[in-house]
Amino acid sequence: MTLPTGLSAALGSGVRITADEVSETFAPASSALAAELETALGRAGFYSGQADGYPPPTTRLDAPPPQQPPAITPIRDLWLASFTPGWRGYRSDVHADVHFPWANPELAAAEGNDWLSTEDTAVNRAAIEEIRPGDLVIVQRSDPRGDKGLRLPDWGATSLLVGAAIAGPAEAWTDAKGRRQRRVHLIPATRFTDLVPRTTAKSFGRVTGGVFEKRPQRQNGTGGRGRTLSAVPGAGAVDLLAVCGIHPDALTESDLPTLIARLRATKTGSKELLEYRYDHVLQNNRRRANEQRAVAACRAELAARQLIERDDLQLCGGEGCDLLAVDVAGAEVRIEIKGYTSKRLADVHLQPSQAQAARDVAARRTNDWWLYALLDAESARPKSAWHSAADVATLLATGGIQERGAHSRLRAAGQL
Repeated sequence: MTLPTGLSAALGSGVRITADEVSETFAPASSALAAELETALGRAGFYSGQADGYPPPTTRLDAPPPQQPPAITPIRDLWLASFTPGWRGYRSDVHADVHFPWANPELAAAEGNDWLSTEDTAVNRAAIEEIRPGDLVIVQRSDPRGDKGLRLPDWGATSLLVGAAIAGPAEAWTDAKGRRQRRVHLIPATRFTDLVPRTTAKSFGRVTGGVFEKRPQRQNGTGGRGRTLSAVPGAGAVDLLAVCGIHPDALTESDLPTLIARLRATKTGSKELLEYRYDHVLQNNRRRANEQRAVAACRAELAARQLIERDDLQLCGGEGCDLLAVDVAGAEVRIEIKGYTSKRLADVHLQPSQAQAARDVAARRTNDWWLYALLDAESARPKSAWHSAADVATLLATGGIQERGAHSRLRAAGQL
């Protein structure tokens, strides 16, 4: 990859980096992603409508809760994004296909959008820093103005749940004032079959109280009030999904094209859904929380290493890394991130694809793969360290870092 002259110079000299320069840098990658997404969505049945939609909620609100509710462990978080038509001019109405391509998600991947950007909505920095590519976003169309001039004639409502999107590619850079900036592009998944007025949902006692009043910017309930983007964790997530007609299993689907296709095939947003609920509970994953602490710590150190975050690959299996960055020379650098409560590096485990990536890079004697480890992650003073692929290959060979499943494979091969 060749960096534009302005961006390359800015990385080394502190000259201001603009969002347009970042877009120019990653335009070829965005085009490639769009083509790949279009092919994958076709295979998943998005365009043909042949995917299986998610089942609607079937438990009435007045039914007693089950003694043993079904539990799921989500691999993605749920967010609520609220946009006001006109806040960014002519391109800002999520209710219009011409501005938000609900029927053609690949166009959003190709052209990008910076509706979730720390430059444009600095007050929502905490949420924009935390959201990950692959997370599920419920999109709301709002009109906070006094005259409510954007009221939809057919609904008589000014705050409507319009559809669901997927957090797509994320890009981050440091501007001339030393501030980290990040933007996350949204990939439209489905515009709801029926729009959901928030006032109607509230009349049924839905999406009210708790996280919907506080609108925290982080999934742990902190970060101040999120106006453009807010986290919806726990029971609030299950309630919001039920109102929209989206089964909680959407939070566990590992294949993004399949998720988008199934969302498109789901009947969403009808008023009848407001009388029913899902009984599922979301399990808290402590290991995942530590991994996210490590990701946040790693991102805070990227600028010091003169790296720009290009993409978040945490939900992309088999990639051998979590973050994809670009260095001052324009070369791609892959970063695998681990967060552990242990203080010992020897307790860190790599997946086979991650271990193989380290060995391959070590054999090539290049520096385009690194391990970032955050140890004692839950303490007030965790310790972080960067390890090159060569170091990791040596540690794997000597037991200084572990590979998951390695013992079983050696036993099967007769080497133990």
